[in-house]
Amino acid sequence: MSAEKTGELEKLLRRARDGDSRSMGAIFARYRGLVEGVCAARLGRSDLLADAVQEVFLKLMLSVRQIREPGALAGWLGRVARTTAADLALKESKKPRAEKLVTPRQASSPLEQAVRDERGRLLMETVMDMKPEFREVLLLRYLHSRSYREIAEVLGEPVTTVQVRLHRARKQLAGKWKE
Repeated sequence: MSAEKTGELEKLLRRARDGDSRSMGAIFARYRGLVEGVCAARLGRSDLLADAVQEVFLKLMLSVRQIREPGALAGWLGRVARTTAADLALKESKKPRAEKLVTPRQASSPLEQAVRDERGRLLMETVMDMKPEFREVLLLRYLHSRSYREIAEVLGEPVTTVQVRLHRARKQLAGKWKE
């Protein structure tokens, strides 16, 4: 992150700690795509995505005073998103089948817009059937345009691990797509 962006984020965090809702909104706008990508990769379903994203940012609002380093925010959000999505998926798996039915809603995120397109839907189905560690890197890299470094920060893994996972994920995706 550049010094300019770090300074800007530091100001937003300081204002958010003081209760400024506009600053919290700016943080939400900046990191929403990242959080959506991590949650979508973990959930494998879009009907819980909005709940997961909302819960992650609620946790941020409650914990914003604890975040001192602006550079740590993306990693913190990524870890919280992974845990939150995993918790929601576990709760959902314990519900009786009838409670899992939801009414479809209009697409509001890039992920949901891609699903509307038939080819995109088939591709997303293939990606969502992959192991979570492969789904995460693919979605963060190609759907949310994150750099290797940003993905590594979010996942709490070394950049080389991200590169290897992405290579393996692409290879697996290519093999599945040909089928």
